[in-house]
Amino acid sequence: MEEYDSLLAVTQRSAVQFFYDHLLDLAPDASKNEKLYNASVLAHSASTSVCSTEHFPSTIPNLKVFFDRFVLDRSEHHDPELFEAAGAQCLVLTGFFARQMRHNHNLEWYASLGKGFFKRSADYGTDPARVRMMTVMASEFGYWQQKYRILSRKIRESPYLLH
Repeated sequence: MEEYDSLLAVTQRSAVQFFYDHLLDLAPDASKNEKLYNASVLAHSASTSVCSTEHFPSTIPNLKVFFDRFVLDRSEHHDPELFEAAGAQCLVLTGFFARQMRHNHNLEWYASLGKGFFKRSADYGTDPARVRMMTVMASEFGYWQQKYRILSRKIRESPYLLH
């Protein structure tokens, strides 16, 4: 895929940079690692198709699919990567896409699920740096959810942000 990067209008790297630049203003009190992590979550969501078989996880289109995939299917209930993916997907859906999801779903209940997924990712993780980040994401889920909502509104109100 890297050989085609020059043909793409937006690359994964430019998407991360786009979101990171916006998070610098929105989350001045967050650590650089938190901003980078959240920028990568948003960039992954923005650049991964719901039909992707190449990238894990594929983007989840709504909270119903999220529920079916991560809550009902408990077959991999000790996998820290799966828990992290679930927490990140839930954060994007209840934060960045809250406006679209709020009419059909209880966002606070889903936020508690997302927070729990990040916590379980930390509980089952083995990489100390990753465990620390998952612990932070679990404890700061509401903070980041709010920042994602603000960023979504900011982008919606400024549709010509990409140069």
